[in-house]
Amino acid sequence: MLSLNRVTDKVWDHVQPTDGDFEAVKNDARNFYLAGGRLSLWGPEDLVALCRPIRAAVEGLYSLAFDSYDVVASADATAIDSHFDACRVKADMAKAALAEFMDTARTILGTPH
Repeated sequence: MLSLNRVTDKVWDHVQPTDGDFEAVKNDARNFYLAGGRLSLWGPEDLVALCRPIRAAVEGLYSLAFDSYDVVASADATAIDSHFDACRVKADMAKAALAEFMDTARTILGTPH
């Protein structure tokens, strides 16, 4: 989420993301998928099921991130604002899904909220 947020922040400022920004997004996405795979292997199923909405939101953000360069390059303020709004919606979805995942994880582990 941090690397995706850096790209989104640059879009908001009408600044093109760098190759380094995109490389960070790629690395974080790879690590995210590896972590999700480990959870699927070990369970519990309640948490595995809650990974799916997080994954869907992150995949949407990942796709939007790689569109950011072209959107900012267009210098079309309306397109940039629309793209930023789409990123914000997906980010909000990811945050909500993560919050639900964490609440369930705390319940399963018996950890206070």
